[in-house]
Amino acid sequence: MKAEQIPQFVVKNGNIEVNPAGKTVQETYRKAREAWTRLNANYAGALIASIFAARPWLQGFTIDIQASAEFDDAGGYYRTISSSISDISTVNGAEIPEDLETDGKLDADIAADVMQQDFEDSVYDIYSVFVDDTAYEDLRFSFTRNMIEEMIGATEIEGHEAFLRLFPDHESIVVHNASSRSS
Repeated sequence: MKAEQIPQFVVKNGNIEVNPAGKTVQETYRKAREAWTRLNANYAGALIASIFAARPWLQGFTIDIQASAEFDDAGGYYRTISSSISDISTVNGAEIPEDLETDGKLDADIAADVMQQDFEDSVYDIYSVFVDDTAYEDLRFSFTRNMIEEMIGATEIEGHEAFLRLFPDHESIVVHNASSRSS
């Protein structure tokens, strides 16, 4: 294989440059990363839609996603992502599941704990849609059933369409590219 076919950096006239094969790798990586971000955004839309679809009593909720630095035993640190659910509201007249009730009313703490389980394994994927890998930014999103009401009864809910309705201020993530994310 010729050197120009191997993706690599080269020193030319005292400057470090990437060769044509390396530029191809960089472009492929950029496109793959954008596609991965769009896929995760569509997953976020599908996840939120599934939460409303599975809970006919749920009118709305807020999710707060926090990032923090944790220190490891070797003296380094890493980013951890956590979330919490609040501001849970119910559809007027909807029947509340017994396991979420206390004294005949929705127990918001129990409901938040149950809903938190839906996000437990996915919160990092959702967070990474909006914030670059090296950033530490807290996020807050509020959702209502009205945002996707007509989608809920469908046989199939597309994550892309759900994302557009649930995160209207972030349309550029799924429509154009991921380069508009926070840094």
